[in-house]
Amino acid sequence: MDSDTIRVILCIFQICMLGYIIIRVIRLSSIRKSSVITVFLLYGVVCLLISDLYWLVHGLLRPDVRLPFSVNEIGEMGTGLLFASLLSAVFKDRFRRPGLETISAAVFAIAAAALWVGWTGEWVKDILSGIVFGYYAVETVRGLKCSGVMSVIEWLVISIAAYILIAMQGLIFAVIEPVGAVLDVFCYILMFSVMIWLMVKTGKAVIKAKKTKDLQDAEKSVALSFFSMVWIMNTMYMSSEPMYFFPFTALTLILPLQMISVLTIESC
Repeated sequence: MDSDTIRVILCIFQICMLGYIIIRVIRLSSIRKSSVITVFLLYGVVCLLISDLYWLVHGLLRPDVRLPFSVNEIGEMGTGLLFASLLSAVFKDRFRRPGLETISAAVFAIAAAALWVGWTGEWVKDILSGIVFGYYAVETVRGLKCSGVMSVIEWLVISIAAYILIAMQGLIFAVIEPVGAVLDVFCYILMFSVMIWLMVKTGKAVIKAKKTKDLQDAEKSVALSFFSMVWIMNTMYMSSEPMYFFPFTALTLILPLQMISVLTIESC
């Protein structure tokens, strides 16, 4: 099975997952009164669905044409903005003055956007996408801080991993190809290890929140699920095929956890 076929299959799987989430959220919203949090979730998922549909159709009809800025980028940015607004609504009464974690997340996003420009040379798209990604990343990190879901050790691990990743990706530009290939493998191991850890931690938090129906547990599951999405998205942007397919699949799997976490906090 070639990479194009795998890409289409995974994209269709994600579209089906997004369709299921949209139907589920709309049905529950018609049964009970929903807050703006659910609305942000719904429209964020719709934006991602539009992005996937465009990406799928474009890949089938004109796979060899590279567009510097298109509907799928706009859809992804819409998702980022809406999900960031969702987190702001969840933790609105608990967000404090920006701290070290906020500054660190912003610096990471700026460095990541600089790498995207270095890889593609598409300044306008990468800068705009970087601004949205940075806003989303900052809101997720602040959500983690407000929920208290991360221990001090976990904060250190995730921070060190993020900045080592940026440093290694940047160093690849400056070293000879054999060394760069070794660094690339190291980056994949680091990205995927953190991704798996976050997904497992998120799954446990979502299950606990669903069982206890406790508001604090629900907030932790929301913060973790959306932060996991940020890490997965960054891993996608830093991956090439066939390794790209792993974070793309992880993104599909994190979506229902986000839905459950949001619906759980609505029921608390």
